[in-house]
Amino acid sequence: MDFLVERVATLVGHDIEKIKSLTIEEIGADLLSKLINLYGTAIYSTQQTKPSYPFLATKGQVDHEFWKQSHIAYDAWVEGYQSHYKLTNYCQDKLDCKAPQSSVRFFRQFGDPRDIPEWREYAGYSLNNVVD
Repeated sequence: MDFLVERVATLVGHDIEKIKSLTIEEIGADLLSKLINLYGTAIYSTQQTKPSYPFLATKGQVDHEFWKQSHIAYDAWVEGYQSHYKLTNYCQDKLDCKAPQSSVRFFRQFGDPRDIPEWREYAGYSLNNVVD
């Protein structure tokens, strides 16, 4: 931020009151843009990025019927229903819904939905209720 302090000091000298009347043109759009970019970078660097899970999407359509049962579809995927076509046929037969096209990519990227705390909360799934 020294670049901004130096520019303002050059413009106003010892007359601190002049700071209140400085315009964007006087300070320089490039310097102000640089400052805003620095703030933006600092903000993003302090945020932890979370994966974007399709079952938590706020835009578009979410097939809740599928995603709440996606652990069953995942098991079928592991057993060999690894194409979207095969998985959709399995889901239509066993779960009475279609597998979204994003489901195969989701399974490859994230694995078993039961391992994702956000999914367990979303689906109301409890690890304590598992019966072998």
